[in-house]
Amino acid sequence: MLDVRILNENEYGLLDSLPEDQRVNLDGRGGLIAAAFDDGKLVGRLALVMMPHIEFLWFDPDYHKSYVADRLGIAMEELLLVRLKELGAKLVVAFAINETVEKICQRRGYEKFATAWRKEI
Repeated sequence: MLDVRILNENEYGLLDSLPEDQRVNLDGRGGLIAAAFDDGKLVGRLALVMMPHIEFLWFDPDYHKSYVADRLGIAMEELLLVRLKELGAKLVVAFAINETVEKICQRRGYEKFATAWRKEI
């Protein structure tokens, strides 16, 4: 019989039997891991990872032409990339929620590759 449940932190070791590229390490980022078991055998997992993210961009509209948004983005990205590389990250995903952020992402070399979906709860 299939048993699907949220794992407790002390059960995360159950995922060690998965291939290395399928393991999930929350690394203190917070989140949940759901696992499916069939007669005690791990047969699936799904992780909700709370990703670090940059909160909404704001700048004084009077400074629109001064490239404040670009300068903030460049500084944050440089700091963020150093920290992410230290943690072993290999990919950064940016969700452009408006045209200004999309333009900044394009100028910074990000490649548009997917569509994000959201649902308020």
